[in-house]
Amino acid sequence: AEVIESKVKPSVPIGQIGMDAFGDTPTFEDKGMLNRVILAIGKQDVSDTELIPFDNVEVLGASSDHLIVNTSQSGKHYSVGDVLKFKLTYPAILSLMTSKYVVRHYV
Repeated sequence: AEVIESKVKPSVPIGQIGMDAFGDTPTFEDKGMLNRVILAIGKQDVSDTELIPFDNVEVLGASSDHLIVNTSQSGKHYSVGDVLKFKLTYPAILSLMTSKYVVRHYV
């Protein structure tokens, strides 16, 4: 998945937290400032719980079209345009292969 933002940000959003697009009110664990990366893939494409990162990163959650990842422990700096790779569970493969929003590259 392609990196579309890479910044140091607080782990807890500033301001009032409302419901997300799925009717849930998210909760956040305060982990201080994190190296947070936003990837151009989201729940409309695949469940964030079905992705297993190759690198030492932590999936924090997802919106309908973005995946938020903590890269603080990875030892790497990710820039816009970089790609993070994930191992996929069967449900993730099924979801991604049938999504019209996902470009597939066969290797």
